[in-house]
Amino acid sequence: YEGYGGDNAIEDFNLIDLEIDNEIKATNEVSEDVYYYSFAVTNSSLTTGDGDDSYEIKTSKGKYSVGLHDSSIYSNEGNYSISIDLNEVLFRTNSDGVHKSLINTGAGNDKISIKINKSLISDNFSSQAIRSSSIITGEGDDELFIEQKIPYDNLSVYISGPISYGNIIDMGDGDDIARFTSDGYGLKSG
Repeated sequence: YEGYGGDNAIEDFNLIDLEIDNEIKATNEVSEDVYYYSFAVTNSSLTTGDGDDSYEIKTSKGKYSVGLHDSSIYSNEGNYSISIDLNEVLFRTNSDGVHKSLINTGAGNDKISIKINKSLISDNFSSQAIRSSSIITGEGDDELFIEQKIPYDNLSVYISGPISYGNIIDMGDGDDIARFTSDGYGLKSG
């Protein structure tokens, strides 16, 4: 399954595919159009079954950008790979990796990556990897990797910031790894 767009790549979509080894891609493509909102996946429910499924979610423009917005990813057993990349090409004010959303991968050895790369030159902008959302990986040897690259020192950079409610990260039983890195200003706690 693939979705490409400018302001939304996948919108108002209810997917239920319980077959094995699905690949889902959502990409907001770069063009000369500048959208205020750029949500790669919004108002959608993506459900996959057993198997080794992968999700690749990318957006690179828009004044307010979100990878997974007001949506859910549900999966069953299997080894899942979920990649959310926000890589600024055009001017942005705010970026959220996951906003008002749920990622629930079930049992298996799952890998979730959220990367935010910004190059803003002013203050009063923010970046949050997880905002008012939940990430649940279930039983297995899971990995959660969050990376933010922000080169300027007047930005609010958060794993989860002060305007974020009810966040849950539950990696379940297993030998799990969570790694948070920041290149540039660093991370603030909310």
